[in-house]
This record gives sequence, C-alpha cells and structure tokens, in this order.
Amino acid sequence: MPSHASKDGGPECGNPYDILGVELGAADAEITKAYRKLALKLHPDKQRQDVAEGEAADLAKRFHDVKEARSFLLDPEHREDRRKYDAKLRSTRARRVEDARREQSMTERRKRMREELAANERDAAAGASKKRYRSGKGVVGAASADDDDEVVETLRRKGKQMRENYSAKAASDEAVHRARQKMDASERLERRQVRVKWSRSKVGKSHSEHSLAELLSSFGTVESVELVGAKGNAALITFADESSCGPCVDAYMDSDVMRASLVGKRKEEERSRPVASSSQSASSSAAYRDSQSRDAESVEERKIRQAAERERILRQMEIEEEGGDGGDGDIGTNTVPSHYQQQQQHKRNELSKPSWSRAEEYPPQFPITSEDKDLTPIQRLDRMEASVLGNLLEPDALERIQC
Repeated sequence: MPSHASKDGGPECGNPYDILGVELGAADAEITKAYRKLALKLHPDKQRQDVAEGEAADLAKRFHDVKEARSFLLDPEHREDRRKYDAKLRSTRARRVEDARREQSMTERRKRMREELAANERDAAAGASKKRYRSGKGVVGAASADDDDEVVETLRRKGKQMRENYSAKAASDEAVHRARQKMDASERLERRQVRVKWSRSKVGKSHSEHSLAELLSSFGTVESVELVGAKGNAALITFADESSCGPCVDAYMDSDVMRASLVGKRKEEERSRPVASSSQSASSSAAYRDSQSRDAESVEERKIRQAAERERILRQMEIEEEGGDGGDGDIGTNTVPSHYQQQQQHKRNELSKPSWSRAEEYPPQFPITSEDKDLTPIQRLDRMEASVLGNLLEPDALERIQC
C-alpha cells in the first residue's frame, strides 16, 4: 500500500499521471494498459545481467513508482484520495492558464514591477538565510532572523495587495468597455429612429403599427414600429438605414396633421446647427412655394402683379430721390407745408393707388384744336392714333387696332 505523505495529497512517488504517461482523468483501461507496458519494461527480471549497480537501483525505483502510481489510481481504497487529487490538479492547471492569460495582457510596466517585487523577495529571503547561518543559535541571530522574516512577510503582503489592485482595475476596465459597447449599440439604434406624433381629430381613425409602416415605407425600409405615449397618438419608427430619417422629418415639417422629429443625439445635433442654415432653408422653401404659386397664376393676375411691382419700385425711387424732403409726410418744425411739399404728397398718394383702382376719366383728355371741336372723344383718339402710328403701320393693321 503506498503512503500518502506528499503535500499535494498524492503518492510519494509524485504525479501518478506523469509517471504512467497518461492524461488527467484517463479511463481505468488506459491506466492498466500503460502500467503493464511499463512493468514489462522495468521489471527486475527483465533487466540485463551486466547492468551497472546505479542504473539497476534507478530502474528498481522507477518500477516501484509505477506500481505505487497504479495502486493510487485504481485501488478502491484510494478512490476518494484520487478524486481530491484530480480536483486539485485541475484547479492548478486552470490557475496556470489564467496566469498565462494575465501575463499576455499585462503591460510592460506591470511586468517590471512584478519582477522587481520577486527579486526583492528573493534577496530578502537570501539575506535572512545568510544571517541565520552566520549567527548560529544565539539570541542575536534569532532576533535578526525574526526581523528578516518580517521584511519578507511585508513584501509578500505588498505583492498580494498589488495583485488584488491589478485584478480589480482589470475588472473595472472590462465593465467600462462592456458599458461603452452597449451605449454605442444604443446610439447606433437611435440614429435610425424617428418619433412621429399626429392629431387624432385631423387623422380621424388613429394610426396602427401596420398603417404607419405602410405610410412611411416611401422613405425607406421600416424595421419596426412601436406605439408610445398614453394618448395613443405617437410612435417610434425604426428604419433600416439612418439616411431615411432626414427625408421623413423634412416631409412632415410644415404638416398640421403629423409631425416627425429625430431622437437622441441626432436631435441635439439638429438643434445645435447654425441659425443661418435654417434661415437659408426657410428662404429657399419660401422661394420654391412662391415659384410654384406663380406658375399657377393666370396671365391677367401676372400682369396685375407686375404692374404693382413696377409702381412700388417707382415709388421707392421717388422717395430716395427726394432724400427726406417730406418723404414720410413729416413736415418737421413747419406747421404749414409748402406748395412743393403738397404736390409731392399728392403724387405719392396717387402712386400708392393701384392702376386698376384709380378713378381716371376715360377716354383720356387730349388737347382740343379747332379741327377737333366737332369730334367725339373716340374720334379724337382715332385721329391721334392715326397721326402717331400712321407712319409705322400699314393702313389695314391700323384699322384693325382701331376697330
């Protein structure tokens, strides 16, 4: 029966798996096969007669270790000891793997600190051993040895504290990294989302998730629709591409039935845009609407608008030419306006009236000569047109104009 005096709970011969050449947790049949193979090789009866005495002793010890290893792994009375020993080996191997992983992830600075700490511990232990050896068994030597042991213990505590601090910092960095990854995923999702809100009274029948998906699919593929709010008139739309959000918001910018807005950081970025760009966008939208309305107006309305625009320009030019001489009707300190000022004020009042609303006489008054006394106003107009346009138009064309 093998003795179990080793510190790791295994047999005195050492690691039984290494002795037999099998892996940890090997089956009983594999262990038996390995034992028989080694026993045939190492058995004293199988050795040569001319083998040296030292080599023969070494072979005998190896044969004894093989039998002890086999007994520890296969005998029923050692089953519990083997279970504990296997658990300890697995724990040791896992710790080594973790140490190797930490070694790879450790920075050069921390490696140097660890090496310096280990060197200090070795130097302190070596110094303590030398002092104990030189001091012998005296009281002074015992006191020096106690001091050195205290130094070594202090260094060990510091090393343990440093390792714990490093592990805590590594765990904290990992938690921050995971939180940042989660936040980045949330921000990427918000950049593809739009919040819409509609008026229930103007929509009539309230929107559903299906109707909203169909309505907004013209801007891009809709991944999901989530109704939000207690009133049931708001929803969170998630597009497949973030480029679909901008056209959706712009399309419902001036709508009084439904409004769309960005969410998250995109909404903050939209608010922080320069005001000039917003005003330019508004002016361009106004110019576009104005051009659309002008295309829809009739020829007569366009002529009226152009005439009013010409009159406004002429009136502005006259005010600028006057240079403030009663330009606003303010006479200043004079209580009685001059004749010139009255004429200018009358002219401005006349110009301020549209051409189609002036109460002018028709037909217009022409200078009356002795030849025009017996003619009607229409005849006078025809005579004036003939005198002005007779040299420019053919008689037939002039007659068509006067008809």
